[in-house]
Amino acid sequence: MILNDHDIFMALRKMKEISGITGVHCENAEMIDALTEEAKKRGDLGADAHPRVRPGGAEAEAVNRLLAIAKEVDISVFVVHLTCREVLWEGLRTGKSQTVSTDHCSFTVEDKNMGKDDFTGIPNGMPGVETRAVLFYTYGVRSGRLTPQQMCRVLSENPAKLYSLYPEKGCILE
Repeated sequence: MILNDHDIFMALRKMKEISGITGVHCENAEMIDALTEEAKKRGDLGADAHPRVRPGGAEAEAVNRLLAIAKEVDISVFVVHLTCREVLWEGLRTGKSQTVSTDHCSFTVEDKNMGKDDFTGIPNGMPGVETRAVLFYTYGVRSGRLTPQQMCRVLSENPAKLYSLYPEKGCILE
């Protein structure tokens, strides 16, 4: 689940060897653990503490480190989500980011209530994959960040190519 740089490097080399796809959830776990310990010592256990123990820098550092290792291996990687600073739109507009995904987790209210008195007991993630296209259209296309064609590429064509399903999937043909 949590890999050090050596293991990331070796995993990426193996994935390149077998032409695999590597999806990575990027966060600096040690930074998050330290901030979580501090929050617990302060008695800051409400759900609102969750984002405070996961600052943007914890994700940015991990993404940067992954990309540096991937560059050395000469392999593309699939970062499963970006939550810090709204650079996603620029990456999609310019083609530096090729697709949009999510780490969809359909927990029940009962599951989420496991952490009502201590945020560390709340399972991470939330449902919503079914609203991705609508939200993407609303905040991407209608707001002028992307064209309808770019939306179709990042939500359909590019994922189909990524998983070697194109042109059977990811496009409309006669």
